Amino acid sequence: DDQQHYALNTLVVVTPKIEDVNLKFILGLMNSRLLNSYYKLFLKSTKRVFSEIQARQIGQIPIRSIDFTNPDDERKHDGLVALVDKMLALQKQVAPIRGKEHDSYERDSLLGQIEKTDMEIDNLVYDLYGFTEEERKIVETAA
Repeated sequence: DDQQHYALNTLVVVTPKIEDVNLKFILGLMNSRLLNSYYKLFLKSTKRVFSEIQARQIGQIPIRSIDFTNPDDERKHDGLVALVDKMLALQKQVAPIRGKEHDSYERDSLLGQIEKTDMEIDNLVYDLYGFTEEERKIVETAA
């Protein structure tokens, strides 16, 4: 990739079959608390120590489809993509100073922004899936 990272063992590459869906939208869904909880409850293999998604499980993950003729759907799609862009930028900023004491104020500020952005992503994903406040609380306490 652009940061010189590479996979050591197995790498599953996924491309959406739906046109116009930005891969960052999928990234936001997959890293949300909701889909992480779904994965842990319904798909996680207990045979391995490290969490991984098997290629056969990808199709079982409930990826929310977007109706691009619906302005609300399109707004939520674009909003999630924007939040993922923000998260990626924040992660890139915090990476070089993570664990360094002399930059603790800057690091803590960035980590706070990351936590806030993560919550915004989770809330938008809950909205996309039509979860009520009560359903959100169930997911939050189970996670």
